[in-house]
Amino acid sequence: MRIIAFVTQKGGSGKSTLASSLAVAAHEAGERVFVCDMDPQRSLVKWGETRGLDDVPVNAVTAGRLPATLAALEKNGFTLAIIDTAGRRVALRARR
Repeated sequence: MRIIAFVTQKGGSGKSTLASSLAVAAHEAGERVFVCDMDPQRSLVKWGETRGLDDVPVNAVTAGRLPATLAALEKNGFTLAIIDTAGRRVALRARR
C-alpha cells in the first residue's frame, strides 16, 4: 500500500482540497483509496459526508491510532492511503 501525506505548518494552504481531489482521481484510476483526516477541523470528514458516496472512505484518525489504522487498511486490500494533517497553528489550538 502506498501512503501520501499532506503536511505543512501553515493552515489554509490547500492540503484538504488536494487530498480530496487526489483521492477521487486515484479511485477513478482504479485504486482502492482511504482518506485519514487528522485535522481537528475534520474538513475531509465533512467533505465525505456532503459528497454522499461511499467509494472513497474518509475517517478521522488520531496520531496515536495512525499506525494501527494503516496496518488494517493494508490488510484489507487498500492500495492507497491519503493522510491530511492540520497546520501547526490549528494543531496547537486543538491541544489547548
